Amino acid sequence: MKIGILFGGISREREVSLAGAKTVWQCLDRAFFTPIPIFIDGKGRFLKINEGAFLAMENTRSFQIPTPKSEDAILEKLKFFQPLYEEMRPESLTKKQDATWGTALFAEQLKTEIDFAFLALHGTYSEDGTIQGLLEWLNIPYSGCGVFSSAFSIDKHLQKKFSALSPLQKTNSFTTLTRQEWFEENHSQLFESVKSKVGLPFVVKAPYQGSSIGVSMVKEDSLAAFEKAVQVALFLKEIQKSDWVSLSTTEKLIETQKWTVLDREIGFPLVVIERSGLHSQQTVCLHPLEVIEKLDDYFSYSDKAALLSSVESEELVMFESFIKGKEFSCGVLQKADGSAFALPPTEIIPAKADSFYDYEAKYQVGGSDKKIPIRLPLRDIEQIQAVCKDWFETFQLEGYARIDGFFGEAGEIILIDINTLPGMSPTSLIFRQAAEVGFSPTDLLTYLIKTSLQTRVRTGKRPHKARLLLENLTLRLEKNKAEAQQKIGVGIFLYPQMGEAFLERARHLYNFTVARQKARGYLFWYLGKKGILKLPIGFLLKPSLAELKAALAEDLPPLLRQCAEQAAPLRTDIVCDFAPAPQTITFEQLFETCTQLYFPDELLTESEHLKPAEVEDLAEFERNLKNLGLQVLKY
Repeated sequence: MKIGILFGGISREREVSLAGAKTVWQCLDRAFFTPIPIFIDGKGRFLKINEGAFLAMENTRSFQIPTPKSEDAILEKLKFFQPLYEEMRPESLTKKQDATWGTALFAEQLKTEIDFAFLALHGTYSEDGTIQGLLEWLNIPYSGCGVFSSAFSIDKHLQKKFSALSPLQKTNSFTTLTRQEWFEENHSQLFESVKSKVGLPFVVKAPYQGSSIGVSMVKEDSLAAFEKAVQVALFLKEIQKSDWVSLSTTEKLIETQKWTVLDREIGFPLVVIERSGLHSQQTVCLHPLEVIEKLDDYFSYSDKAALLSSVESEELVMFESFIKGKEFSCGVLQKADGSAFALPPTEIIPAKADSFYDYEAKYQVGGSDKKIPIRLPLRDIEQIQAVCKDWFETFQLEGYARIDGFFGEAGEIILIDINTLPGMSPTSLIFRQAAEVGFSPTDLLTYLIKTSLQTRVRTGKRPHKARLLLENLTLRLEKNKAEAQQKIGVGIFLYPQMGEAFLERARHLYNFTVARQKARGYLFWYLGKKGILKLPIGFLLKPSLAELKAALAEDLPPLLRQCAEQAAPLRTDIVCDFAPAPQTITFEQLFETCTQLYFPDELLTESEHLKPAEVEDLAEFERNLKNLGLQVLKY
């Protein structure tokens, strides 16, 4: 089955999308699927990317269609801001076709290139039913939620209004204001109105964005902080004449370059709104040089502030009362009959006190700590799962989703957001939670594709194609399971003394091996004279070696054991071998299980030292394996 991995897009979350697309590409099971990267650029064009170009992409800004030599002069002027997002480039620079990177496609050509669309997209025009509607029109089955549930779930305001439909959870106070109200009404009065409805502190949101983009918190009774937060949510920026004219030419270049960052800044193209004379004039600027020229001209005759607005601006701002309690995120999978299965929820602990799960906490190293399961009594975690399942089924979500919320100090459960296309970087929450119940990343992707095909058959207007794909995949899965014992066993060893970076290497090796070599993958933890532990896949997805060691030192939490048992029917067709807790195995069992074994090619970090006896023990262990005829390799 040809799986088109759709990524990029025109939303502010396109960089997160690239990381997820690469994970999907790496982990898709080549026994069933052929991955085809389909990049959607900033102008909404579909580009079938060659494998080499795809893997070389460091970010979506770095990928550009080669341009004619005649346009070099224009690019030379913009070199300070390179690389540019495609929508920042003059139209004349986007017409050159060059097959070295891939092929540009019209939307209707997707039908001949792919059988199924795996959506590694996020945000507007991607997670809101837009791309889903196009794929429905083209009769291409796709992953995840359909048009209705996607359109509903992207709208945080609508979720709030309808949350009363779920009797199991409560909601916090909220209110909204429109962009027009912000422009026309007194800001001080608006601030007083918001405080009277939601209190202090409160969270300010752009209700149609994902990844916490446009979100901030007002902690103090400060009009300036309120105005700044609203401007962030509306993607507005006010420029005072005194601030602008005091900048040198170089400083203007540096300042406007900051505005190009889509996930934390206003972004380009943007609109310069002049507020002088009888009428307000608006000028669209594609890139920083145009906005510098426009602001220089404007401030040559006007003393009034200029207002910059993103062309992808919001029309509504939402304010929510701050919730005190434990923040959590719970993945939910759809079962074959359409009902929901809640994965073990993750507790989100921001690194900064009195903060929340904002963009920095989500994606920057050390921005937050994530604990599975959430640190609560079992009955409370079960209630969180029940509420998330109820939301999933009440709002007719499909395939899979991640639902975020809070467990309040008084024991109340407040859900705040639905993510219909959760992030899929290597240690994303959905992968980590699924691993705790037995799904490797490769297995989970297979499950999501199968479940999504079942959904398209059940709800599609033209289900014939999805039904054929589903039947073929089901037969292939049955054959694969019957042949599972004939596959080679590949074991990956981890040591207590190995360096932290080797955990990431082991994760990459495991995913690559399982997805491409038709091999059964096993994880082992070597304790020297104390023996060998066979590890569940969940240990490989721990974010650090320290957390892996901590998990080994503790008993398996009752919730994880319970969830693993309840997930057994979901694993039936896909997962061949799973035990939720580490198991001690003998040397003979290792020999019977694997024919290839991988070991770290380095054991020590700078701060750790092995005793000579430990070094010799490890060396002797590897020699014995080789003498038994096992293939011993390094990673």
